[in-house]
Amino acid sequence: MSLQTFTRTACIALLGVSLLAGCKFFHKTYTAEGVYFGTFTPSGSTTAVAVYGAILPGQYGYAGATNGNLYVLPNTIKNDSFTDSVTGFPPLGQTFGNGQTVHNFTFDGQGNDNGSRVDSITGTLSGDTGGGKLSLNYEDLSSKVPSLSALAGTYQGYYWGNSTAVSVTIADNGALSFNDGFGCVGLGSLSIVPNYNLLQANISISGNSVCPGSISGIGFSDTQDRDNLFQNAAGTYIYLGMSNSITGFLVELYKS
Repeated sequence: MSLQTFTRTACIALLGVSLLAGCKFFHKTYTAEGVYFGTFTPSGSTTAVAVYGAILPGQYGYAGATNGNLYVLPNTIKNDSFTDSVTGFPPLGQTFGNGQTVHNFTFDGQGNDNGSRVDSITGTLSGDTGGGKLSLNYEDLSSKVPSLSALAGTYQGYYWGNSTAVSVTIADNGALSFNDGFGCVGLGSLSIVPNYNLLQANISISGNSVCPGSISGIGFSDTQDRDNLFQNAAGTYIYLGMSNSITGFLVELYKS
């Protein structure tokens, strides 16, 4: 190889390294936000359960499985690989296999973008109980923004994972009242995140040792019965994941 050829090859190689570095430098960051549907496959199992998630823009989110397990997702999932802590809760009134009502998992995950947002999230939850593989995909339902007046009314529903009945009444201003089959009663409020089909709820629930006390969470509205609790009846559905430091629950609500 002549000195001239070697020099040209070396320059091209250096230019390639420079361009690659530049591409990495200009890597654009997107975050997960909106409604996400997917599956959760428990460790040691080949059977997946359906999962429905809601993620606040630039904040935390929830992923709730139809078996009643609720997972609080880490703050600001981006279009990159990550390792973070996830708090998990079994169905209200129940425990995980280790006897706990709350458990911390390590989430090794990956967010993938479509050029405007994080379009999918995949990863593995690991811990000494209740771990598995989680997969979530963005849903266009995210952009179907409801109004409080449309959501107002009396809802009947159930906790996912134990089928205990729940009743919630929502006023036009978002004020709500709550009662369930455990004997819990509560008052709180519901609001809509601007420009998203995302709901935020805060409820103070009391009555007995099962009742969670002050609890908050997020969810979404829908026209479909995702867990077939109401034989896919036409109407309005609300899905909420709620938690505090010691307990959590998933609830599906319906009004005709």
